[in-house]
Amino acid sequence: MRLLPLLVLLLAVAVPARAATGDEPPAGPVGNAGLYLGTLPCADCPGIRYRLHLRPGGVYVLETEYLGRGGPRAALGAWAEAADAGSIELRRPGEAPLRFEVLEPGVLRLLGADGKPIASKLDYELRRSLAVERFQPRLHLQGLYTYMADAGLFRECVTGARFPVAQVADNAALERGYSAARGAPGAEVLVELDGHIAVQPSMEGDRLEDALVVERFGGAFPGETCGTPWPPRPSPTRTGS
Repeated sequence: MRLLPLLVLLLAVAVPARAATGDEPPAGPVGNAGLYLGTLPCADCPGIRYRLHLRPGGVYVLETEYLGRGGPRAALGAWAEAADAGSIELRRPGEAPLRFEVLEPGVLRLLGADGKPIASKLDYELRRSLAVERFQPRLHLQGLYTYMADAGLFRECVTGARFPVAQVADNAALERGYSAARGAPGAEVLVELDGHIAVQPSMEGDRLEDALVVERFGGAFPGETCGTPWPPRPSPTRTGS
């Protein structure tokens, strides 16, 4: 599998892309998918900058930055629409859910912890971006990795989303670590890594798909599963370097 660098740079996550689950369309919500931007109120800083990508299939990437208090942080989780499509909910294990009201197509408003509107005249709205933007924040991930037929596949622990692994950057270290840790060919091994999600041409068929680009391989944990509580354990000794 090869990335087409120029194509990947021109494509943006604001354009919906399929998750790597075969030729069928992804299951889950799609109506509110897109990249939402906004700066929301903060009690002790100038504001909190949000960049929220609701991906088709129920996976989100959220980058938040407390202005004047360090750089942005990004996380991946699962999102779902309410039965009446009037709100959406973002979930991650061990964290309180974030809820947004769908005011109108392309406009979300943050709700309080009780799921009700926040009583304030301040702006709590995120708006869907109409511009083509490259949004690929670095994520710290744990997941089950397998390598078969010259292709790697990563199943992320928090959401269960599956991504083919691009054969660029630190992928070679991931493959070496996996080979040293696996019990049998094709067996899944729990791995830890830093990376980002990019859009690339699919290996099969004339379409695009989400792929995982490994920026730093952290280590492999043979015999362990995604049952490990989040956040992950301290970084292990690097394997297969």
